[in-house]
Amino acid sequence: MKTVHYRLHDKVFALRADDPVLQATMEKALRYKGAKPTDGTAVDLKMHYVQAGTIPEMPAEAALITRSPEGLSVAYVDDTYYVAHADALVVIDAPEGTAQGYVGASLLTETQALVRFYLVTIGVVILLRYQERYGLHTAALVRDGAGVLLVAQSGSGKSTTTLNLVRAGWQHLSDDTVLLRRLPEAVEGDRVEALSFRHDFCIKHEMLAQFPALGAHEWPPSMSDPTKWRVDPDVLYPGQFVPRCRPRLVLLPEIVDAPTSRLEPIRAATVLQHLSTQAGALLTPRPHIVQKHLSLLSDLMQQVMCLRFLAGRDALTDPEASVRLIGNALREAQQVA
Repeated sequence: MKTVHYRLHDKVFALRADDPVLQATMEKALRYKGAKPTDGTAVDLKMHYVQAGTIPEMPAEAALITRSPEGLSVAYVDDTYYVAHADALVVIDAPEGTAQGYVGASLLTETQALVRFYLVTIGVVILLRYQERYGLHTAALVRDGAGVLLVAQSGSGKSTTTLNLVRAGWQHLSDDTVLLRRLPEAVEGDRVEALSFRHDFCIKHEMLAQFPALGAHEWPPSMSDPTKWRVDPDVLYPGQFVPRCRPRLVLLPEIVDAPTSRLEPIRAATVLQHLSTQAGALLTPRPHIVQKHLSLLSDLMQQVMCLRFLAGRDALTDPEASVRLIGNALREAQQVA
């Protein structure tokens, strides 16, 4: 198979596989993260995956970082990382910007598509961290040029709030994941910007009751969760996507049993800890990478106002109320900045 190139913001990936299923998986995973085909005149990162009859063994001295329910484990020795499965191994030389994958035939079936997807995307995330592009589990919205990050895990009301804001005319980067990077130089005092790292929204089927427009189209299942739809927001809300923003407001959403939604102050240390957790800081536990990552999060804290968003029942019954609440907070954050 020939090498193909994809651009993700300012980074170019060179992708190559000796098997059409692996090639399709690699390209699909990069497109899912928002990358676009390019001529690839200057390559930053290389990923080469092959079908292998014999899978290399991970070094015995590799230190485990995490395991996933899909049977994947991530480990490392110095700055080399290993994504291992019973029938696969991806070796990531992070400083060199390369990922070499060995995949057994048992993983080339349709039922193993999610495992193949993670074999690629975990490599992408690790490679990007060494390029000082750090993933963050957050929705990102924009109003009048200023960014809002809704940082929370699933079940916090993040998707409902995101759709309420987008339906009200706000722009969006993502409903789930962005990349944070340091600006080459401070712009109006800002040091950190957020980059889109997944364009499509992943929406639970039951949200159709609140957002009837979802029912006007047939949506494919989410790649990572088949119980959710993979919704193209450009179909529902054309022209509202933006690829980047400079955050001004960080909200930690939480569903509460109360008639009205409200905002309340939150300690900076609590927010920083939450950001670190949702950024997966320990996915690359090397001290020099962790230090750079935490330094960037500290810079982010200097340019944003942080609040807890307690989403009451009016988030469902009167969505405009929460839109006004967050809009007012964003205007206040801009004035403070």
